[in-house]
Amino acid sequence: MSKPRTLFDKIWDAHLVDVQDDGTCLIYIDRHMVHEVTSPQAFEGLRLAGRKVRHPELTLAVADHNVPTTDRSKGIERDFAVEYLRMDDIRQGVVHIVGPEQGFTLPGTTIVCGDSHTATHGAFGSLAFGIGTSEVEHVLATQTLVQKPAKNMRITVTGAAPASVTAKDIVLAIIGKIGTAGGTGYVVEFAGPAITSLSMEGRMTVCNMTIEAGARAGLIAPDQTTFDYIMGKPRAPKAAAFEAAVSYWKTLFTDADAKFDAEIELDASTLVPQITWGTAPARKM
Repeated sequence: MSKPRTLFDKIWDAHLVDVQDDGTCLIYIDRHMVHEVTSPQAFEGLRLAGRKVRHPELTLAVADHNVPTTDRSKGIERDFAVEYLRMDDIRQGVVHIVGPEQGFTLPGTTIVCGDSHTATHGAFGSLAFGIGTSEVEHVLATQTLVQKPAKNMRITVTGAAPASVTAKDIVLAIIGKIGTAGGTGYVVEFAGPAITSLSMEGRMTVCNMTIEAGARAGLIAPDQTTFDYIMGKPRAPKAAAFEAAVSYWKTLFTDADAKFDAEIELDASTLVPQITWGTAPARKM
């Protein structure tokens, strides 16, 4: 019988390309989101080295960080055959919202972007995290990334949140409990009825804020809420392919006897709306 695994372990193992003697790993990257702040230097590195983007069809470019609020007619130049959603495209928006809206974000995939809040995509049961500019270039050139595996943390939120308590309140309460460095070195899986009762937008909020607790990424196991959100999205599998995908997605959960390096519990029924103050989200009222 195989060893019980966490959701993170299952996704990691499915994408492992190579392991060095010192534990350094090479993992395959399924989806790469790029924006106009951290990617120009990476593309220039490719030009100087005479390299191409290995899998342009797995890369989606969105201008969302430093964009004009008035005249967008000049746009931003496109190169390397990477699909780019122009600033005047109706689909343009925040990069971590565009992925889910377009069905580019799917359960069980590895997703990277040159932005810390890439953790947002973990709401769909994907392993998603931010990377630096040199890593952006490495993914563009090879569709792989050098990493060391993270530790596993599970945060279980029990009870039912009061009507006045939102997903942002839940995650701020979590950060207040463990601190802004409490997740350092971990990939955090969020579980419990207060999490599974959230909409996909609420789950995205929780995973987005995982980075504010110092964690590498946040994960929520996909369920029927996830499948219903993805169904019909432009880039999502269709018809029989969608049914086959759902069959696989249903295997993406933590095994009953899997061990976590850290376990945290929080009772949502005791929460009140959260207000942060000072310079860190752990400081709250």
